[in-house]
Amino acid sequence: EKEEEKEKQNNTLELTNLQVEYNNDQVQTGDSVLDFLLNNEKFGDLLKYKNHLKISEELITVKKDYTQAKIDDRLEEAMELRKKVKDMESQLLDDEALKQITNSSLIDKNKSYYFLLQQVLEITNNKELVNELKPKFGSISNHALQNLNEAIEYQKRLYFVHKFISNVQNNTKITSMWSSIAENIFKELLKIEEVISAAPQLSSSVNKISSINNFFKGTNQIYRLVSLLTLVVEYTISSIPKKSSELSKTLEKCIQAKQLFSRIKSFVQTTDVSVDLEPTSFFEYLQKNSFDDSDIEVCSILQIPVNKNNSVVWENRTYHLLSANFWVNRVSTTSPYSQ
Repeated sequence: EKEEEKEKQNNTLELTNLQVEYNNDQVQTGDSVLDFLLNNEKFGDLLKYKNHLKISEELITVKKDYTQAKIDDRLEEAMELRKKVKDMESQLLDDEALKQITNSSLIDKNKSYYFLLQQVLEITNNKELVNELKPKFGSISNHALQNLNEAIEYQKRLYFVHKFISNVQNNTKITSMWSSIAENIFKELLKIEEVISAAPQLSSSVNKISSINNFFKGTNQIYRLVSLLTLVVEYTISSIPKKSSELSKTLEKCIQAKQLFSRIKSFVQTTDVSVDLEPTSFFEYLQKNSFDDSDIEVCSILQIPVNKNNSVVWENRTYHLLSANFWVNRVSTTSPYSQ
């Protein structure tokens, strides 16, 4: 208890230091729009605006070259330059877009970097997690001046961590879904192992029969799902200690399921049972996947971020394709939130 109290005091001190940095850091860049976007942590819009300024500057030169090419009767070159001008103009932000990104009424101070970090630190004492979330260059706005793309990644990382921890912290339905999936994955892989071990000759014909090939592709998808589930369960246990006892059996089932998959692979020597290396941590998952500002969603089961390429909407909720597919085929034909 003394150790936990000490950890909380350290977190409070860190929060105080961060708040001082956050409050004192009013970045001045010499451009009122840049200042506005930086100080209000609208980094995605800031990147668009900086790109807009860069293209605008380059466009002046290209237009001059186009005009000169026309004067000199260099018609082919003029045609190419006119095409380039049109292309560059299409990349500029229009007046409405510029007005939108500087609209102060759209700013929610309760979603500021400091505010979200404060909430995360109130839930977890995980030092490693805290270090992953703290920008290297002081406040997040100052970090954006040093490395804008990296600041955007920090911002998205914190957003997803906050969303994950907030959703999982007091929602037993989510951890119950994880338990159901882990149990059913284990049962499914156990059945597969029993079939294969009872008929070892199957392995020699696996590459010749398409239906068997498809069977093992399905097994591969199950393994990918249990890898992601293991990731979120381990992350929850390390981030929210009070969830440890509740999730210990789920984690055990996940580990057993992965061991079963390894045994299945040893029976069948085929590339179709191989699996892409899955991320081994929550942050690695965020780094391996791109999430645009326009499509930030999380899987309603796994609570990990998804994008339009790996998700599906089912009864107005977003799901990772793997979790939705397994749920409807192996757990229940009704959505988890309608039960």
